Amino acid sequence: MLVNSEKIKLHICYVLHGFPKLSETFISDEIYSLVNRGINVTIICLGEGDSSSLHARARAVLSTCLVIRPQIYGRLTVLWNFALFVWIKPLLALSGLRCALRSGGWWYHLQSLVVARQFANSDIDHIHAHFADAQVLYASALADWLALPFSFTMHGYDIREELIPNRQLQAIAARASHVITVSESSREILIKNRSLKAEKIEVIPCGVLLSEFPERALAWAEGSIQLITVARLHTIKAHEYLIQAIRLLIEEGYDVHATFVGDGPQREKLEALCDTECLGDRINFVGNRTQDEVVRYLKSSHIHVLTSLHEGGAPVANLEAMAMGLPVVATRVGGIPEAVLDGITGLLVPPRDARALADAIAKLIRHPKICIQMGKMGRQRVEQLFSRDYSTDRLLSLWNYYSV
Repeated sequence: MLVNSEKIKLHICYVLHGFPKLSETFISDEIYSLVNRGINVTIICLGEGDSSSLHARARAVLSTCLVIRPQIYGRLTVLWNFALFVWIKPLLALSGLRCALRSGGWWYHLQSLVVARQFANSDIDHIHAHFADAQVLYASALADWLALPFSFTMHGYDIREELIPNRQLQAIAARASHVITVSESSREILIKNRSLKAEKIEVIPCGVLLSEFPERALAWAEGSIQLITVARLHTIKAHEYLIQAIRLLIEEGYDVHATFVGDGPQREKLEALCDTECLGDRINFVGNRTQDEVVRYLKSSHIHVLTSLHEGGAPVANLEAMAMGLPVVATRVGGIPEAVLDGITGLLVPPRDARALADAIAKLIRHPKICIQMGKMGRQRVEQLFSRDYSTDRLLSLWNYYSV
């Protein structure tokens, strides 16, 4: 399905848990790209964002888009608003209650009515949510009140875990114009494990703003090899296996250092493990960093490593590293193999296997010419299939089609 993305100047309403969020820069990048295409965007935030994540594109989005935070409405306001609506439009109120009972999100229906009445005369064309939890319940409820099409994107943890009951998800997906997920592997899981209809699911990967991650020539001079991993310090990312792999590499005579970009609940434990392994001078924990700082770290690195136990799509951190010409060593899980082609743009290893991880890194260190070629192929793959322009074209094609 291809529809001219410039055919209609759309007004999209996003329903998000919070905006902006440091762990969800792909959402601010998505909205930023839409705004740059002339799309009008309204954002409904059900929770608070992270003030620390106000990078340039998030600031641009906040300065351009209308942001509504309905959590300011108390229960009395919500109930009074619904009672008034029953008095004014009893049939529509009854229809809304039926939808609420069918979806199971009755409180979100009542909450969203407050916002729906504000938008009664707006030019919103489509409602979209990220992650299949409270955002989806609210988005579907708002779409019911406004009689608008809606859709949602499922990423990773909301696919593995039933954040809302499966039957409820199926009912909401049936009413949605479409469901987006970020990889073919996630699509298969949604069909097989969550029983969503195949024809409803579109695969649109998270894209990279290529202009922000310029390709650079990979320098492989004699001396220390710099590894980098950009990921939350969370159990799902399994950084301990990279620490163990670095210990193995040093024991085998390789001069390697690593930068861990990111923060999270596992930081103290991982730093203690580094001390136990006597790697304090080899591994540098730098915490959360702005995108400009991440780009600088990538420029001074040779190999990007990601040791995830699970992933929904192709992790943006891998894509950004590939865009800059770094080879990638990553675990063969989720959507990672759809971007990191084993032996072409990087090397894939089993999860929870420090020995295999160390062997893969050592192989790249021994063959710098292969690394340079992998870096070039990685950049090409991101340009072809994982650019933000490509993802935005796909989104606008879908939304134009369903909003006609």
